[in-house]
Amino acid sequence: MPEFLDLDVFKQQGKIDFADDDAEITSYLDAAESYLADPANGILCRPIVATEFTESFSSFRSVNLSYHDLITTSAVTYVDEDGQEQTLATIYAIQDGTLVLNPGETWPRAISVTVTYTAGWPIRDVPDAIRQAGYFIARSFYEEGSNINHNRLRSIVAIMVRGFRRQTI
Repeated sequence: MPEFLDLDVFKQQGKIDFADDDAEITSYLDAAESYLADPANGILCRPIVATEFTESFSSFRSVNLSYHDLITTSAVTYVDEDGQEQTLATIYAIQDGTLVLNPGETWPRAISVTVTYTAGWPIRDVPDAIRQAGYFIARSFYEEGSNINHNRLRSIVAIMVRGFRRQTI
């Protein structure tokens, strides 16, 4: 079931007033969302809808979060030298996906560090350009089927979402 694309909006845009193709269209909307929003494999290289992630690191010095756009931190825990799990006090900030100390603070000694955070937009705040790119993808598959020109589709979508694509190394 699509998260940020809506069947009724798609049908309204395409002036579709029957329900015969609803299951097919829904599958295209799902595919379009995946094409755009799969954090690891999607064209934008980032989560679109607010998604919770948990990542583990060997020390505080190595904390570099995979998805650092629109972050809300839920918790930072660590295992201390005695093997006890501890919750880190708010002695840190996150800057560009990296955990950094507030001035005058020091990291506790840790065997491992776990960060739980949310990255992405609330569904209602997903940028319209991303939504419209999703509808364009779904509409292209619906109208063109197996005759779709994948290179043309990729080029148009890349233009539509330019500025939202996360650059990767």
